[in-house]
Amino acid sequence: MIANVWPSSMVRSPDGAMNVGGCDVRDLAGQHGTPLYVMDEADLRGRARTFQREYGAAGAGLVSYAAKALCATTVLRWVTEEGLGV
Repeated sequence: MIANVWPSSMVRSPDGAMNVGGCDVRDLAGQHGTPLYVMDEADLRGRARTFQREYGAAGAGLVSYAAKALCATTVLRWVTEEGLGV
């Protein structure tokens, strides 16, 4: 697996703007202000499942999300629903 800091859904529009999960980040910034932390739930869940499948199957023990990275209740719920520890 190649590490990638961008969500798999991140694309550039023809004018160069970032779109994450089908949302133009300029629109998100206009609605919510900046700075703004944007998460793609489907991408995060998919990565959690991949880590759980790959490392859990390898007998690595409990695969855990490092909550210090982003300790938001919604993100913690997503990762625990996907079988990761926190």
